[in-house]
Amino acid sequence: MFTWPTFPDDRPKFLRDKLVVAWVADQSSDASWDKAECHLAVRFLEMRFSFSSRSVAEACLKRLTKRLSAKKSGWLEISTPARGLNGHHYRLGSRATPDYEHWVAVGEALFGPGGALVGYVTRPVFRGTGLGPEGCAVLAFVERCGPTSTREAIQMLSTYVSASTVRKRLKNLEAECLITRRGDLYFAPRHLPSLIRRYEEGYNLMDGHIQHHRRLLNQSLTFQVELTGGPELVRLRARRWNK
Repeated sequence: MFTWPTFPDDRPKFLRDKLVVAWVADQSSDASWDKAECHLAVRFLEMRFSFSSRSVAEACLKRLTKRLSAKKSGWLEISTPARGLNGHHYRLGSRATPDYEHWVAVGEALFGPGGALVGYVTRPVFRGTGLGPEGCAVLAFVERCGPTSTREAIQMLSTYVSASTVRKRLKNLEAECLITRRGDLYFAPRHLPSLIRRYEEGYNLMDGHIQHHRRLLNQSLTFQVELTGGPELVRLRARRWNK
């Protein structure tokens, strides 16, 4: 039976920040914790976690890597620095390592195979113009743990969002027909994926999502050309290498 993961008592303030720490914990958990790391570029954050802009994604990483002191790092720390848009490699910092196993468990439950948020984070519905991460977290909880009461949702999501946010999101989700209520219990319809697509189309979220990814792709191609010298130079280098 699926149990909803809760964040450690000591955790970042904002939901996106919590999710990024959990994602790093999951992605870097294959190795021993003192050597574990994962690649995390700002551009990746914009694409996967649907940050509204580069500056917002950069601000998130700045908050998470802010040091507690000269000897103690923050929630994340840079393990292997990188140049340009490639993005650094990160691992859990001093503030998160006391709860290392807890963070890994949360990350796996949310972002591992079949994780609760895997089907949401890369979709337009996860963007702020859609349900946003708060709405998607509430929807994912109802989908996995419903039928559920408002009280149960507030209790289980207490490490994610406030009680008032849970109540507000449940009402919004019901109004959008993404969840259904019978008496005091909420549950997700079996055809929820098609309802989410209909929601994205109805609020014209697809076009903005596609344009956002196209802009990020253009930035990536521009950076690669600047770094490698363009396709012609790449081919010349490849020929020389093969001789």
